[in-house]
Amino acid sequence: FRLGGGRSGPARQKAYINRDLQEMGGGKINWRKIASSLPSGRSAEDKKKREDIWRQIDINGNGYLSLAELDKGMRDIMKLDEVFHCKPTMMRAFQRAKATNTSSKARLGDDFVTKSEFRALLVFLKKYFELFVIFDAIDEDNDRRLSAEEFAKATESLKKWGLKVSFPKAQFSALDRNGGGVVLFDEFCEWAIANRLDVDNDDGLDDYSDELWAGTQGVMAPAQAAIMTGRGHAAGRGAGGRGAN
Repeated sequence: FRLGGGRSGPARQKAYINRDLQEMGGGKINWRKIASSLPSGRSAEDKKKREDIWRQIDINGNGYLSLAELDKGMRDIMKLDEVFHCKPTMMRAFQRAKATNTSSKARLGDDFVTKSEFRALLVFLKKYFELFVIFDAIDEDNDRRLSAEEFAKATESLKKWGLKVSFPKAQFSALDRNGGGVVLFDEFCEWAIANRLDVDNDDGLDDYSDELWAGTQGVMAPAQAAIMTGRGHAAGRGAGGRGAN
């Protein structure tokens, strides 16, 4: 995508999200503000906040939220510039949220988020933005794709975020599910969620405790999951096979 001002998306996007993503925020991303502006909890306070946001963001008042309305609301209502300028986050969260309650789509179809899916949208917006920050920190050349070299160099950072990468080459191959030789954001998200990758952002929330993530851990085939933890590599060698390096 392209942002205003003539510069291409990736370079300017990086400047908007964080001037120093390699330090994973360095105090520049206000995670507590993001959590507060995307109230997804079950408390009465969060429910009231969601109602207030929904009334403002549902511009047509028809009970359906379009991607365009979300885009405008992120900038003008929730006022989260970091998320607003991170279009892959909004697209991924919107696509996932609008599929959480298919029984509510009788009138306008599957291209909208309904009010019953709005809490899911807020949960996904926060998590996918967090994952994009991680992804962008690893993506050194800023081409929005991860190479095997970039992934291998990020093993220490991944360990800080809760995931020990024992065999980078094997794990990269498992992560690259379409065999394209690079890892795209969608592929990275599936892998990161399956492995509960989490930035230590001190926002007071455990995203993966929400029931909306239930079942997500099974997005990978068993063989892939084994490789991701290193068990597949060890098992392959133990059985006389050639383990990946």
